Amino acid sequence: MRLAESKRNNNFTRKIFMILIVGLTVNSILLQAAAERKEFDADEFQEKFSISYNNIKTLDIPFQEGKKLEIIYTVQVEGELPVDIWFVNEDNYLLFKNGAQFLYFIDGSEQKTSLVKKIVTLTKHDNYKLVLTNYYNNQTVEITIKGETRTFDNNIKESSSNFNQILLYSLIVVSIIFIIITIILSFRLHISHRANIIEFNKNSPKKYTTNKSKKKRNKNKNKHSKKKGKNKKSKYTKNTKKETKTSLNSSNYCGYCGEAVSTPYCKHCGRKV
Repeated sequence: MRLAESKRNNNFTRKIFMILIVGLTVNSILLQAAAERKEFDADEFQEKFSISYNNIKTLDIPFQEGKKLEIIYTVQVEGELPVDIWFVNEDNYLLFKNGAQFLYFIDGSEQKTSLVKKIVTLTKHDNYKLVLTNYYNNQTVEITIKGETRTFDNNIKESSSNFNQILLYSLIVVSIIFIIITIILSFRLHISHRANIIEFNKNSPKKYTTNKSKKKRNKNKNKHSKKKGKNKKSKYTKNTKKETKTSLNSSNYCGYCGEAVSTPYCKHCGRKV
């Protein structure tokens, strides 16, 4: 009965631990996915074009929606021929075209480069342009540009944040359940262990009592044997005395003092012969 109950407890424990391990694993995977989840809309782009000597090439980058725009791009020129790269907005592009002084984004601009990677972050809505110029080479240059635009939006961020909070709460709940069940199982195992000890202690005195009883019986038996032997010896002694008395009587001698008698009573000790 105890063995069957122990097996049931072990099976129940295995099932609970399997369920909890699966739950924790799933939550861990979801949290990792949430951590890697994009909080923006991304658009990739790639272009390959040529720029003749003393000419320019522009790429339009509009930013009219969203909270923030992030542009990541790489420019590579074949033959390692140098070019200039300017990242400007619409107004400064017009100044640049007219040969006037203009402002540009330092993070997205580079002079005399043949290979560069840039990251530009924009927070103001406007029309932006990436301008590439070929002023240093007396030949046409081949350029490859590839990159990604990331538009961050408040709604996407809030939705992702809510999703992360739900996952975090679920992980906390699963962890609490895991701790509670672990405590319950430990308590049950402790009770079962104590019950086994009590049952063992109940059985042990019986064996001890049995052995003790056997010893007691053996002791009593030995005592009885000794007593019986003593009784036999005593009986033997009495019989011997009686026989001696009889033999004395048959020879007309007192059985007590050994003197010769001729009457029923001894004249010397006064006892009846």
